[in-house]
Amino acid sequence: MLIFLLNWIVRIDGSLDTLDKCYSVEVFRNDLIIGGSYGNNIFLARLNGLDGTIKWQKILSFSGYGRNSIKVIRIDPLDSNLAVAGTVYPFSNSSTPCGYIAKFRSDNGNIIWQYIDDDNGSCGSGWPIRTDRYGFSDLIIGPDNNYYAVGSDWEIWYDGSFSNSGRYIVKVNRATGQRIFRSIPGGFMYKSVKSLDNNSVIAVGHGDRGEVQKFNINDGSQIWGITYSDNSRIYALDKLLNGNIIVGGWKNNDFYVGMINNNDGSIIGEWTKNGAGNSLDVLNDLITIGYDIYAVGFLNNGFTSNDAYLVKLNQLLNVVWQKTYNKVPNSNDYFLKIKRAIDNKILVGGVIENSFTKGDLVIYKIEPMTGDTIYSYQYDYNGLLDIAIDFKDINDTLYACGISYSTTNNSDIVVIKWNKFVNLSENVWRSEFILIGNTLKFLSDGNFEIWTVDGKLLKKLNVKKGQMLNLTNGVFIIKFNSKISKIVVKKL
Repeated sequence: MLIFLLNWIVRIDGSLDTLDKCYSVEVFRNDLIIGGSYGNNIFLARLNGLDGTIKWQKILSFSGYGRNSIKVIRIDPLDSNLAVAGTVYPFSNSSTPCGYIAKFRSDNGNIIWQYIDDDNGSCGSGWPIRTDRYGFSDLIIGPDNNYYAVGSDWEIWYDGSFSNSGRYIVKVNRATGQRIFRSIPGGFMYKSVKSLDNNSVIAVGHGDRGEVQKFNINDGSQIWGITYSDNSRIYALDKLLNGNIIVGGWKNNDFYVGMINNNDGSIIGEWTKNGAGNSLDVLNDLITIGYDIYAVGFLNNGFTSNDAYLVKLNQLLNVVWQKTYNKVPNSNDYFLKIKRAIDNKILVGGVIENSFTKGDLVIYKIEPMTGDTIYSYQYDYNGLLDIAIDFKDINDTLYACGISYSTTNNSDIVVIKWNKFVNLSENVWRSEFILIGNTLKFLSDGNFEIWTVDGKLLKKLNVKKGQMLNLTNGVFIIKFNSKISKIVVKKL
């Protein structure tokens, strides 16, 4: 039988009434690299993969007013060091945000170089109302091994209108951090960037309409570009096996997937999904596997709330299957991210509310052929909001990081490790305990946990030799210290 168990949880709290957040996670040599914000400071840390202890951490402050943060971490394949991108407020007594790219040593966290995209001291201006979308939102290591980051200079005034803006892409030298080019094709923001061939990168985002642009990696010149005519936003992209580009976001308030010819930028096909009326339905992320498309986000359900949504489309943009996720009425459930698991299954993550919480951190593992849930990971701290922002599946382990509110005004960084499924035989007794009918008798002292087969923790105890525990009929997973067994309980 296959099961999984929670291994450890690490919560990092800067202080009371601060918003600490984890945005990105990477696995490096069996350890974990996490990045985000610690109060108003940049936070980057390396955690021991075995027990979650911190090997090193970097908390960097800047002199401006705003929340400095790391949004993306990449591991440089050439030297195994860390490339990061995000947002900083570098100017003293100023609320001006700037894009930030830096390279850190993976062994001790020391800075190798950092690049602040101040564009001769401007970076955007004015008082930021929404700081989370300034600076760089994505970073990739391109086909030439240099770093490409995309983001925005735009700001929002008090009335909600857009002001000065610059949707831009920057290329920096991986060894020195020196800027090679900076291209600003229009206003507002880029959300994502990918390299889908050896000569170009493609960025997606929006001005007052959806935007998709392809850039030459040598000089930053635009090869082709799309500006949608409809009210729209583009947030994600990937490529099919035949070379066509798939983009997604929303269009005229509907969940949107578009197919684009990679050679000339023409739109080949489009697919939309309406949840309820003219309410907003959003695609947050997508991936492709072969000729299939998997996309996640949310649909409005017509009851002033949203259902998390997952859909599979074929290369003709026909629906193969689709799933909505909602545990209670009038809840706001959504998926933020989708990834391909190491065993070619699908992992999706975000927030699902239940009757007792404002939102559980959730990650589902999905069978791509049918859309069926293979298993789910869930985490709730104290009934407040918990959000899965990023996750990484590697070997026999799933790591997740995100945001967990300890009070209504205070959020913590949360990092979780689950051991993936292991093979177990029924009622193979160990020296630590024996099952007699409905009674479990312990033969030594130790730490005892009992779980359902679908991963729900029922009881956790420190037990003594000779202690007995009565159980109901059923199938359970027993963890005694580090050893795991499956038991079938039947009344004699």
